[in-house]
Amino acid sequence: METTDKKPAYQNNPFFVATDGLELLFKRALSVAILMIVLSLFGAFGQLPQTLSDLRMSGDASHRQEIDYKYTAQYMDIKRTVTNLDAGEWVTIGVVVTILLLIVIFIGTVLSGISDYTAARLARGKTTTLGEALRAVFARFFGYLWLQILIGIKVFLWTLLLVVPGIIMAIRYSLSGPAFFDKKLGAQTATKYSANITKGAWITTFASHTLFNIITLGLIQPLLQPGSSAVLYSQLDAYKEKDIEKPSAHALSWLTLLLPVVLGIFALIGLALLIYVSNSGK
Repeated sequence: METTDKKPAYQNNPFFVATDGLELLFKRALSVAILMIVLSLFGAFGQLPQTLSDLRMSGDASHRQEIDYKYTAQYMDIKRTVTNLDAGEWVTIGVVVTILLLIVIFIGTVLSGISDYTAARLARGKTTTLGEALRAVFARFFGYLWLQILIGIKVFLWTLLLVVPGIIMAIRYSLSGPAFFDKKLGAQTATKYSANITKGAWITTFASHTLFNIITLGLIQPLLQPGSSAVLYSQLDAYKEKDIEKPSAHALSWLTLLLPVVLGIFALIGLALLIYVSNSGK
């Protein structure tokens, strides 16, 4: 005899959340996957100049000093130019900066919306296309923009208490977008729903979004986001509907959580040693 209270499937291994999510994305939203690959490539190329600069800065002391002089000279040139601007030029700069900022916000909101809408569709086992995702985002653009602003405000307020609660709540709000599109919720309700379903599962949520980013140095984050969010949202929503306690976080999730802390400690130790060695050589 079949039982009706069978637990829904739950994947708490962050490695398989990511890989299952990638499989879902390429099977059911190929055009979105291609867009995310393009964004990942742009991100990789965008980091290339900084990487090359860091490699140059790691050269001998004389070369580093030469670069420092160059940057200092450029800074002084910019400072002299800025101090000589008149009121009309300041207004022009302000208008240009505002327009550019609005363009960046618009593009960022659309891309984030495409990712979240795709996650919502994949979580229900449905297919979607880039065109469909764009139409859905534009249909609720200002509501979704307010959702992003509201998340930012809430995370900021939590961070005022302590940094750690701010980080935890940022993770717990991370499924607000899929909930916004899937259940057609308002911004405030979507953030509450995301915080609700991720309660007791924020470590799994964090690791599922972070493990592959650590492995790939964050280069494929846009590609990972929709599928991982879809897998997480699907199972957490199902457990919420059945009011079932979620499984504990996988050991790999704990390792992913602790790894940035450990790396940060080693980085601080390395920096302290570098400063010590530099001062000893003088």
